[in-house]
Amino acid sequence: MKKIVPFIILISISVSCDKKEITCCTTIDFGLDILIVNADGVNILDKVDGIASKDIRLFYRTDSEWIEHFGYDQRNAKGMTVEEINGENRLRVLLTPDYNNPDYDTRGFTEIKIQFSESDFDIIKGEIDFSNGHVICTKIWCNDVLKWEAYTSDRLITLIK
Repeated sequence: MKKIVPFIILISISVSCDKKEITCCTTIDFGLDILIVNADGVNILDKVDGIASKDIRLFYRTDSEWIEHFGYDQRNAKGMTVEEINGENRLRVLLTPDYNNPDYDTRGFTEIKIQFSESDFDIIKGEIDFSNGHVICTKIWCNDVLKWEAYTSDRLITLIK
């Protein structure tokens, strides 16, 4: 009996140990900063004779339909905020993943429409990586043109208005 107890303990320990790497943390990173400039490259967001952030509308594509964002967070009720970074106003939006996407568990896409007026808008598409318990934006397109890819620089795009 004395030899069986240590043998059972040894077997129990070896069976309970998993050699797979354990993911301890989840990274959620799908924010996007947008510079809005004129043809001369001058930032015009919330500037005199520029574009007022209060007039910008944000829509998310959900099940092939554009739904205007309206959130409960008063700081971010329109789904965007204006951040001043290095003296420049940037529009910050979240490329919220579409959890209805059939590829949600590995790689998905999200689309937003930033509307400046009835006839002036841009479509932003983001690729979201859901692997290893993370939710990370890895690519950004603006009007079907790839503008940013996987940490080659800050997740920042420029719109010319």
